[in-house]
Amino acid sequence: MNQAPRRRRWHPLLTVVILLFLSLTAWAVDQARQKVSPVSDKDYYRHGLAYNNGAEKPAAGQARSWSIAVHLDGTLLEVRLSGADGKPVTGAKGEVVLLGSHPGAMQRFDFLLTEGEPGQYLARLPKELAGQVMAQLTMEKGDASLHRSLLLNF
Repeated sequence: MNQAPRRRRWHPLLTVVILLFLSLTAWAVDQARQKVSPVSDKDYYRHGLAYNNGAEKPAAGQARSWSIAVHLDGTLLEVRLSGADGKPVTGAKGEVVLLGSHPGAMQRFDFLLTEGEPGQYLARLPKELAGQVMAQLTMEKGDASLHRSLLLNF
């Protein structure tokens, strides 16, 4: 019994698929080479990563060196703000936003802090607050600003 050798039909099909893949790859490389977008700024990397080197921005980093102490005495909120040298930061503007929760509703309170002694900022809070209250504290002086999240216990 002689069997005729089977002809493998998939060899030519595999060759066609490989040639098609190679030709499409060559075409894609050629398209990418020809249709490159022009460079908009030839000195792009000359600037480096110096984002805050503008003349108007030096005070923006000043708030990073501030230290803050918050004290709650009854309904009187006291914030003490001092610089890196330990001296009080005067002339700042402060705001406290309280989110007090009551059964079934959220209530928002906004308070401006007033400066008492140099570097001491005070706000009188409402007496009806009880329990734990979330607060957002913002202190600003010129371009410098400091933001803190607080949890006040009444």
